[in-house]
Amino acid sequence: MGRNMNIAILTNSPENIPDKLMKLPKKNRNSVEVLPGSDLRKIVKEDRGIDMIYLDSSSVKKIDSTVNYLARQNTVLWGIIDLNNLIGDVAILFLNGCVDYIDKITAERIVFSRRINLIEKYLGKYRSEWLQNKKKSYDDNVSIDWNNIAEGGEYPFFIMFIELDGRSRFEKTWGKSNLEKAVRHFQLFIERMVASYNGKIWMWSGFGGIVLFPFAGNHDAILCGFRLMLYKYVFDVEESLFPNFISFRMALHLGEMRYSSRRKGHVISDSINFVVHLGKRYARPGNFYVSDRAMNSCMGALKGYFVREREYEERIIYRMKKPVLIPQDKKI
Repeated sequence: MGRNMNIAILTNSPENIPDKLMKLPKKNRNSVEVLPGSDLRKIVKEDRGIDMIYLDSSSVKKIDSTVNYLARQNTVLWGIIDLNNLIGDVAILFLNGCVDYIDKITAERIVFSRRINLIEKYLGKYRSEWLQNKKKSYDDNVSIDWNNIAEGGEYPFFIMFIELDGRSRFEKTWGKSNLEKAVRHFQLFIERMVASYNGKIWMWSGFGGIVLFPFAGNHDAILCGFRLMLYKYVFDVEESLFPNFISFRMALHLGEMRYSSRRKGHVISDSINFVVHLGKRYARPGNFYVSDRAMNSCMGALKGYFVREREYEERIIYRMKKPVLIPQDKKI
């Protein structure tokens, strides 16, 4: 498929699903998550960035009507996990668009990562029209560079919210002039760091702002946020004008917005609203959060540095693991 494949296993009884179906090797570019089978229609309806679902047949009351429902969908691939042999005619599944069927015997013998590779080959050979027409796919609408972006046009962006923590404390204990200089210095640090990943500060107000990265089919925006969290310590020591170590929180989301370089306050965007809410209302101080839609672009070892948290505004949120700093007088 040319990109990472995001797979969801839908079951109301995850304890009955073999572990080998719920895990992939760490270096595998694909991902697997387990979600409630009762949420099937909600998950299909919403854009969660899921490419394929495996439905546990024991999690639905009427499997025939559920198969008919899945057959009408063109936004997600689907397969069936049938450990209790509830499906009488397996051929009907494939005639309705199913791409995989796993019974109890197969589940015991399967190497899941190889299975997914075979499905990808099958898709490329026999279902290429699905890959081309998949709803919400950005593959044919990539803004490679800022030169491709016109005023007033609508484009997919990685949208990053970033804000210094402890605003009220700073304002109470610092003089206005010194505080403005320190914050401006921090802003220049952010501007310099994001520029290396084709990002630009789109809006800045007070202690934080919004950074835009034109979507280019990679995870550079996630990597940029990752490095910002790590380079904070270097900034503290070498550049910061603040008297103490600083803390800031970040949130990242992938979504569409109508670009404007002038009337920024008049831009209406659900994606902007979501990432601001995520950064201001959900994010804890000193942490970096990524929405499920943005995380779909994350590949390789970088995935392993994020842990899944709860849902927020009907999206799954991931948090970057914070590095553990060991004092020099402590032995590992």
